[in-house]
Amino acid sequence: GEILEANPASQSLLGWTQQEVVGRLATSLSPDEDVENTRDLALELRSGTRDAVTVERRFFHKEGHLVWGQLTVSRVSVGSSTRLIGMIQDISERKRAEEALRDSSEKLKLFAYSVAHDLKSPAIGIHGLVKRLSKNYRDVLDERGKNYCDLILRASEHIAALVDKVNVYIATK
Repeated sequence: GEILEANPASQSLLGWTQQEVVGRLATSLSPDEDVENTRDLALELRSGTRDAVTVERRFFHKEGHLVWGQLTVSRVSVGSSTRLIGMIQDISERKRAEEALRDSSEKLKLFAYSVAHDLKSPAIGIHGLVKRLSKNYRDVLDERGKNYCDLILRASEHIAALVDKVNVYIATK
C-alpha cells in the first residue's frame, strides 16, 4: 500500500509533489470512510481474485479540500513481485452536477407535493358542495343544471385522481 511513484497528472490533480507522496501509504490520501469502503477490493486485488477495480472516492488535495476521483487500480506482475498501479480521473465536476441534480429533484418533489395538496383540497370541497347541491336541489334544476352538476362532479373527481397520481409519482421517486 506504499506509494512508489506519482506521475505529473496525479501531482496536478492533487497538488502533491512526487517527493511528498512517495513512501506514504496510499490510504493516507483519502478520508477514512472512503478507505473503509474500498479495503475489501484492495484485498481482492492483492490476493489475485481480481485483476482490476474501479471505485469512486475522495482524495485530499494538498491545499486541504477534497477532490472526487474515479480510481482504477490494476494488479500487474513485475518479475517475481506483484504491484498495484492506480490511475485517478477527476470526477469532481460530475459529482457537483449529481448533487445539484439531487437537490433539484428534491425541490421538485416538494413543489409537486405542495401543488398536489393545494389542488386536492378545493377539488374535494367543490365535489362535496356540488354533490350536496345535486342531491338537495336536483328536482328544482332543469336538465341543463343537472348536466352542469354532473360535469362539475366528474371534473372534480378527475382532479382528485390526477392529484393521487402525482402523489404516487412523488412517493416512487
